[in-house]
Amino acid sequence: MNNNVDLQTFKALYSANKQYFVPIFMIMVSFFLIFFALIPQFQDLMTTLSQRGVAQQELQTLENNLNILNATDEADVDTKLATVFRALPPAKDFESVLTTISSVGASSGVPIGNFEFRVGDITGVASGSDAFPSLSLTLILSDGADGASRFMASLAESLPLSEVKKVDVNSNSTTLSIEFYYRSLSSAKISSDSKIVPISGKQSELLDKLMSWDSKINFDIISEVGTPSSSTTPF
Repeated sequence: MNNNVDLQTFKALYSANKQYFVPIFMIMVSFFLIFFALIPQFQDLMTTLSQRGVAQQELQTLENNLNILNATDEADVDTKLATVFRALPPAKDFESVLTTISSVGASSGVPIGNFEFRVGDITGVASGSDAFPSLSLTLILSDGADGASRFMASLAESLPLSEVKKVDVNSNSTTLSIEFYYRSLSSAKISSDSKIVPISGKQSELLDKLMSWDSKINFDIISEVGTPSSSTTPF
């Protein structure tokens, strides 16, 4: 009897509300499509748009790099790179140091006496990450304070880059402790989408100054070789 009542009640409810069943079913199907079809498609679309933006940025970077390379004079780059290597050699360069000492001695008119290299660590690894390794040289000038001042002024505008650490002046001679700096090349990982940054104005001014110092040394050497009778042998 109770089962019949429940069945009749269900039929009565169905008859009274059957017009709502189809909309409710459609709403449930819509929610299903939104959560299991539309949202994943939207996420895939956003991922595709993001990847497209990255690809466009990489393409723009490549175009900018190509424009910079096309506008770059290879001969000028080679000259500046050679100057940088002469300013900071990639390893201990005894020959360059001796050439510079000879040129500075000739240009300043200061006779060079004895000299002594302190080799130090053969590997040339700097103690700090930002430190520059150096080649130490003890140099005796056959001149007093005036000649030493001229020599150091000329040395300050010469390559390789150096620094006078200690000066001992006597009446007829001066002993200098000099550090000639160098920097080993680091292994740089450059990808195809790396951005090429042009040399800034400040960096270009520094390169021009280094190139002027380098040309001064070369000119002094040529003058010394060209006029042996008027030159002073520094060693």
